[in-house]
Amino acid sequence: MGFNFRQSGYIGVLTLSGDITEKEKNTLSSLLMKASHCSDYIVLDLFHVNKIDNASRKLLMSICNAIKRSKKSLKLIGSITETLNNENEREVTA
Repeated sequence: MGFNFRQSGYIGVLTLSGDITEKEKNTLSSLLMKASHCSDYIVLDLFHVNKIDNASRKLLMSICNAIKRSKKSLKLIGSITETLNNENEREVTA
């Protein structure tokens, strides 16, 4: 997994790339928490993510939901986000 975080004012953009697997769980969690502490509006760019395993997907959605509950704005972008959003909706309505 590759990553890049950049910030301009109150907006932070976290770009992830490659495969996101369980072995990067701690890094993923740390990156998202850092982005939420530094920014009021977070863009999570997943355009260059090839695949994400189930454990990482669950962690990612859990952290994203926590960020939203903290009254921060979060926008997921990238081709994999449709899958993540659909699965998150099923978990919320179940």
